[in-house]
Amino acid sequence: MNKAKPGTPVRKRVTNRRRLWLFRLIAVMVLPTIALVGLELIFRVISPGFPTSIIVPSESGEHLVDNYKFSWRYFPEALARSPQAIKTEAIKPNGRIRIVVFGGSAAMG
Repeated sequence: MNKAKPGTPVRKRVTNRRRLWLFRLIAVMVLPTIALVGLELIFRVISPGFPTSIIVPSESGEHLVDNYKFSWRYFPEALARSPQAIKTEAIKPNGRIRIVVFGGSAAMG
C-alpha cells in the first residue's frame, strides 16, 4: 500500500524512468565519445605509424625532403614506389616563389 498522505501525487516512478533514460543516454552517447577522445589523445602523444605527407622535414630540420614512406598508405611496402628526390629549404627565402606541380597521380598510382 501507498504510505503517502492522501491527495499527494506519487512521482517516484516518473523520476526512476527519467533517471533510467538519462543513464541510457549517457551510456550510449557520452561514454563512447569520452573513450574515442581518450584514444585520440593517446595516439597523438605516442604518434604510432608514419607520416603520410609527401614532403617531410629532414633530420636536421633545415630542409624539406621527399617521404619515401608516402606510397605505403596506398600499396604494400614490397610494391610501393619511392617518389622522386625532393630537397628544398624549410624556410622560404624572401623574394622566391615556390611552385609545386604534381603530374599524373599524386598518389603515385
